[in-house]
Amino acid sequence: MTADRTAGWSGTATPGMFDEVHRCLDAAWALLPHGPQERALFDTAVAEVAANILQHTAAHLPVDVRFLVTITPERAHARFTDTGAPAPPGVNATALPGPAAESGRGLALARAAVDSVTYARTAGVNHWDVIAARRPA
Repeated sequence: MTADRTAGWSGTATPGMFDEVHRCLDAAWALLPHGPQERALFDTAVAEVAANILQHTAAHLPVDVRFLVTITPERAHARFTDTGAPAPPGVNATALPGPAAESGRGLALARAAVDSVTYARTAGVNHWDVIAARRPA
């Protein structure tokens, strides 16, 4: 029987948070069998959400961020919470922007990589969840 793996980090939204998020992902995936594509897709989706937080909600630093990732035999789940500005309306839309758009593809690509990427704002806090069903390696 394989145990669930959880790792977390909290700090300020800075470019250095990407290293911390990747350390958590490494720790959570450790010792659990997984295919390279499964991990690459999930980790890419998580990185896109982290980039979105840094670029859009953390425009007025400092922004506190918490990250928690849990990998079980059934699913991979990452949650970000941050105290940054609210995400723009329509952030939960899944469509890619038009070909002339200069931005807006990251979250759409993240949603294409995993089962769900959701956003909600509650009591002044942003909540981002990235979920992927696990498939046998």
